[in-house]
Amino acid sequence: MEIEKVKNALTMIERKATSLSDYQRRVLNGLKQIVPYQAGCFTTVDKDTLLSTGAVTDECIEELHARLFENEYRQEDLHSYKALVASNSRAAALRQAMQLNNKTCVRWQQVIRPAGFTDELRVVVMKERECKGFMTLFRGHQHPFFNDEDEEILSQLSQTIAEGLESIENQLSLSFQEKPKHTEDTGVLTFSEKIELMAGNERGTMWLDKLRERENIQGSRLVPRPIRAICSAATASLKNKKVMMRLRGEAFLTLEATPLIVDKKVISLAVLIRRAERDAIFPYLTNLYRLTNREREVLEKVMKGLSTKEIAAACYISPYTVQDHLKAIFEKTHVTSRRELVRKFG
Repeated sequence: MEIEKVKNALTMIERKATSLSDYQRRVLNGLKQIVPYQAGCFTTVDKDTLLSTGAVTDECIEELHARLFENEYRQEDLHSYKALVASNSRAAALRQAMQLNNKTCVRWQQVIRPAGFTDELRVVVMKERECKGFMTLFRGHQHPFFNDEDEEILSQLSQTIAEGLESIENQLSLSFQEKPKHTEDTGVLTFSEKIELMAGNERGTMWLDKLRERENIQGSRLVPRPIRAICSAATASLKNKKVMMRLRGEAFLTLEATPLIVDKKVISLAVLIRRAERDAIFPYLTNLYRLTNREREVLEKVMKGLSTKEIAAACYISPYTVQDHLKAIFEKTHVTSRRELVRKFG
């Protein structure tokens, strides 16, 4: 198999994708022709917390998510995604690792085998040392177990897929415009300890519907993955968990889960959903556009209205160097003037 041809095909998928979820779906369909599998899931994650910000999942494994989240956050088990990100591995096959290391796996015993699958391959979608997402592929009895070649193929494709995600994110950020805030902008939802919806205000219900739409979840029974992830993590740690994400055509959102505890046991969870403040969005955007530390420093001074001469004095560099940094910032953020720059980040 010529990996370069596959990488070129993935690049074409990114160019044709109309949204983040469309890209995720196209990648899963494309990979099925290269490394056959029965069912798959592709989730984007927050790079700092590794919590889900949205997933595309085959319908036949929707019901597994509650148990998979519990396994990821509450059980020490083989090939956790956190461990894979910290390792040098980009892909790991479960049955092969169990046989080689003579280890048992709770996830295999309690989730994968009861669901009728015979093997699982996990992939961390990484660009350099930054995690962009996770993919989980499952095989049934009609397929052999995943092997070294399957792991190697997915490992080599990991960065190309991550670059595609980053490209789509950049396109989303170009079209981002913060909408006026409503007087009652915060959505409030409450969930049981089993992460079943109990109640919510009107705004919370609206955001919940939009999150379901993002993941193409039909009906009102299933909980979107970002909410399930922060609730699972909050339950495991007994602490608040937060993630920031975007919806196509909407402002940046922050989702925060607070566990409500009695006698050291979580009895329910409160989830707040609100549009992110500009101070929270700023570092996200500067990271997205991969600005250097000095470029971020110059940008911060521009946002405060400082002139080139004032920025040079504050940063202990020459005005010519300031102009060089501004030129680089303009190119990376796809603007042509300070006014456009302030509008994008201000």
